[in-house]
Amino acid sequence: LRRLDSSLRVRVVPNVCDAGLWAPATADALQWRRRHSIADNYIVILHVCRPDPIKNTALIVDALRCVYACRNYVLAFIGPGQSRLPDEKHLPSHVRILRDEGSKEIATLRAAYCAAQIVVVPSFYECFGNVVIEAALCGATVVASPRVGAAKLPELSGAVKILPFDVAAWTHEITATPGLRGDGAAASRASLAAAVGPERIGKALAELYEQITFAPTPARASA
Repeated sequence: LRRLDSSLRVRVVPNVCDAGLWAPATADALQWRRRHSIADNYIVILHVCRPDPIKNTALIVDALRCVYACRNYVLAFIGPGQSRLPDEKHLPSHVRILRDEGSKEIATLRAAYCAAQIVVVPSFYECFGNVVIEAALCGATVVASPRVGAAKLPELSGAVKILPFDVAAWTHEITATPGLRGDGAAASRASLAAAVGPERIGKALAELYEQITFAPTPARASA
C-alpha cells in the first residue's frame, strides 16, 4: 500500500492466535518422529501449507537438491493434501518426502512443529502468517521469505530468520541446521503470546476503527 501511495497511513495488526494451543511438547514430538520412522539424526524440514503455487514450495525442493550427502533430510508436508510436485523425483537419495496431510487435529500439527528442526515459510505472499506464530510458540526455528508479514513481528526476532528468494541461501540455512534441540528457539514465548493475544489485538483493532470512524475527511482538489 505504501508503494502505491506514500501518503497512506498503514497500520498492521496481526491475527489473534491462542497461545494456549501452541506450546513445546517434547514427548509428542519424539512420538511423531517415531511414528514416521524418522531417526534422531535426521533433519526435518516442515512445510505447512495448502496446495497453492503462491506458497513457493518449489524453492524448498530446489534448495534440497544441493544439500550435502553426509546428512539425511526429511521434507515433511502438513496441510489439506495434494502437495505433490512434478519434479520432486529428482531429489537426492538422502532427502525423503513425508506427507502427514489431511488431519485437522491441532495436536498433530503441534507435535510436528516441535519435531522439526526448521519450519519453512517461503511464500511469495503470506498476509496472515499464522504458521510462523504457531511454530514459534512451540519453540520451533522458523525460516521465512521477506513477503511473510508475521515474520517481522519484533517479538519473533530471536526465532525467525528472513531469507531472500535465493535457492543458495535456503540451501545454506538448511545445511547449517543443528540437530534436535532441547530448549526451543530463542524467542520469548510470553511476549509473543501477549503480542498476538485477544486483549492486545482487540485493543489495536478498536483503536484503528475509532481512528477511521472519527478521522476528518481530507479535502480534495476539485477537477
